[in-house]
Amino acid sequence: MNALTTREIAMAAWFLLFLGLLLSRRTIRESLFGVAQAFFVPSILGLFGALFLYNAGVILVLQTLGVWDLVLLKDTVLWFSFVGMALGFRAATMAQDESLFSSTLKDSVKIILVVEFLVNTYTLPLVGELLLIPLLALLAMVDALAHADHEYAQVARLTTPLLAAAGLAVIGFAISKAIADFGTLWSLNSLRRLLLPPVLSVLLIPLTYTLALYMSYDMLFARLRMGLDVDGAVDRYAKRRIRAFCLISLKRTRALLREKGHDLMLIRRQEDVDSLFDGEVQS
Repeated sequence: MNALTTREIAMAAWFLLFLGLLLSRRTIRESLFGVAQAFFVPSILGLFGALFLYNAGVILVLQTLGVWDLVLLKDTVLWFSFVGMALGFRAATMAQDESLFSSTLKDSVKIILVVEFLVNTYTLPLVGELLLIPLLALLAMVDALAHADHEYAQVARLTTPLLAAAGLAVIGFAISKAIADFGTLWSLNSLRRLLLPPVLSVLLIPLTYTLALYMSYDMLFARLRMGLDVDGAVDRYAKRRIRAFCLISLKRTRALLREKGHDLMLIRRQEDVDSLFDGEVQS
């Protein structure tokens, strides 16, 4: 596994320091304990387990094909922790977001990925990163607050250019180091490190699609359960009709929920189910 960069070490150091300060206060410790308890519920653990097992299977296949080895382990862990889990939980909680998959594909082919790779590969010395990270974080927070309140518009005129200048300086430093190191930069390992995050994101789409489809079906069936005194046989019949109509089409489940969601709550008889599907659904 390739070593941590100075930026990753600095970020970890500041995170641990910040976490230590938080844990030193009893009220915050109790709140964090409550958040941790909320994570260890069957639904969230099941989702995490599905994400982990699916990605482990993907990595195993890539390793069998000879395009993944232990050199990429750190990049894989970082991608799973900050991107893979976010995509999975987004699919489960925002199943009706129609930009979910298109945005993943777009983000996977952006030219800025090369810039991000260079910036994350060529970092400042550790002391520089330890100073840079809190300064940029503070500057970004001040800039966000200044933009949120017109009263501080003058401050935003200062902080925004400073943030842009800092970003350009970091990019310029990385590019200059890359040019100096051009002979070894574009090795096979570097190319694999560059392509690994977008490839893993694209390969995650089948799972995120399945999660979004499952959640869409769950929302449709929840509307059925909202109806008062729905007969068990009618409930089963309605679910069969829904499955027969939607199949594995996320587009159809979204359309049915959008156009017939209220009608699902009014179902009492089998005839209600038939009349609901006799109406046209724009899928």
